[in-house]
Amino acid sequence: MNANLRRLRLKHGQERRVQEGSLWVFSNQVEDAVKDYHPGEIVRVTLRNGRFLGVGYINPHSLIAVRLLTSEDQEIDGEFFRNRFQQARELREKILPGEEAVREIFSESDGLPGLIVDRYGDFLVVQISTAGMERLRDLFVPILVEIYQPHGIFERSDAGVRKLENLESRSGAIWGEIPEGPVWVKYSGLNLPVDVQRGQKTGLYLDQRKNLDTVVSIGKDARVLDAFSYLGAWGLKAAKSGAAQVTFLDSSGWALEQAMAAARRNRLAGICKTVQADAFDALKQMKAGGETFDLVILDPPSFIRSRSLFKEGYKGYYDLNHRAIDLVKPGGFLVTCSCSHHMDEVAFGELLQSVLRRSGRRGRLLFQGRQGPDHPILPEMPETKYLHCTVCQVS
Repeated sequence: MNANLRRLRLKHGQERRVQEGSLWVFSNQVEDAVKDYHPGEIVRVTLRNGRFLGVGYINPHSLIAVRLLTSEDQEIDGEFFRNRFQQARELREKILPGEEAVREIFSESDGLPGLIVDRYGDFLVVQISTAGMERLRDLFVPILVEIYQPHGIFERSDAGVRKLENLESRSGAIWGEIPEGPVWVKYSGLNLPVDVQRGQKTGLYLDQRKNLDTVVSIGKDARVLDAFSYLGAWGLKAAKSGAAQVTFLDSSGWALEQAMAAARRNRLAGICKTVQADAFDALKQMKAGGETFDLVILDPPSFIRSRSLFKEGYKGYYDLNHRAIDLVKPGGFLVTCSCSHHMDEVAFGELLQSVLRRSGRRGRLLFQGRQGPDHPILPEMPETKYLHCTVCQVS
């Protein structure tokens, strides 16, 4: 028992989700005044009668008042992080042996809420999103070095969610040497350039690893549109599988340059071209120009950042998919994704069904996927299941 930690009591009847395995305690579940605690302070969470529930960190500025680190009454020290990191590393080595690009730490799913660590070859990228993990930063970084022995560690703590924790954005090298340009890694059989300093998120979206394989067969001989292409992983996968032509569509000229660099590195540049434009506008213009494709791929950023934005975000997904289906040839395919955990699998399926009906088209669902195994899902925390990928044949 750690007697030095202050106690935080839950209200009567508010312990069920925690006892079932959730790592979140919301401010309205707490008996004690959260304003009396410091952001990031480690606390012992108990019932009103003092019975122990777990150890976590608190932030009085956040709707999620406490994020639990352990259900054991233990110190949050170097040994704690060493055990967590070692367990996470052993899992990735078992499920993704030999892979060069891997999410090594996935926040709550690895018992480390507020921390993401991605590995690209010999380099690590760290993303910290909570005040609690921010306070523990100097404790766990040396242990990352010890466990993973990287050439360098770069921090990309620049996600908008930090504002909800009253944290400023931070980005920069925190250990070792960081290359100026991209690190080339093998991902899903493709050579891709990962720029940890300029790229989106931590440099590469690692969660579509298994879903990318769905275009291997349907991409053969196809005319392909890869919307929100970023580094072009979807389109390149189709191109490597024998696509006739691939169009990368993205609003970022820099991202399109990287996608074409990857196309050249994979010896696929001859069938690839780029369109720099807003996807919504470009899809509308393509329809007006009579363009059609055998395969249209939609992998947009999250449109629903919070539950209060669900209606607005839902409309965004709806309009995007409606415009995309208009470009699919009869008998062609739509690959469509959502990375908003507020949009569950049922709602996403209903949205697609509604879009097909409104378009006067029929569809057959061939595949429904989720994030890759290095992004584990906690059954007791639906918030950890966020990615939905559907492959649909459109007639």
